[in-house]
Amino acid sequence: MDLDKKKIMFIINPISGVGKQKTVEKAIERYLDKSKFDYVIKYTTHHKHAIDVSKNAAEEQYDAVIAVGGDGSVNEVGQSLIDTPTAIGIIPAGSGNGLAHFMDIPFNVAKAIRVINKFKIIKIDTATTHLSVLQESGLTH
Repeated sequence: MDLDKKKIMFIINPISGVGKQKTVEKAIERYLDKSKFDYVIKYTTHHKHAIDVSKNAAEEQYDAVIAVGGDGSVNEVGQSLIDTPTAIGIIPAGSGNGLAHFMDIPFNVAKAIRVINKFKIIKIDTATTHLSVLQESGLTH
């Protein structure tokens, strides 16, 4: 991997919500700015699998882990990244997508990937500590 590029991991829940996750891998290839990022894609295989995968990513010093799924996937990835320097990004592909909606992350896959391309990180309160999140604009809630 190129040392000047950000290292990111996409964790895709293949059974999440509304079916968008089936097109995400092609969209990543098409829209992700590969001059800025080296990336890997991992698929979850069972409930809570994203917890272990994202913990490993943080230990391997990934700059961000992108949860592709719904609120459950985002929760699993997010809880693993609390108090680490690894940020969470979201490509909403679930039925609710509460945090993505709250953070104004577009529900369109290509637009969500463009948010990732900006790599703008903010810290949010998780009630007990902070989590770094990639977001669309300078919004604070």
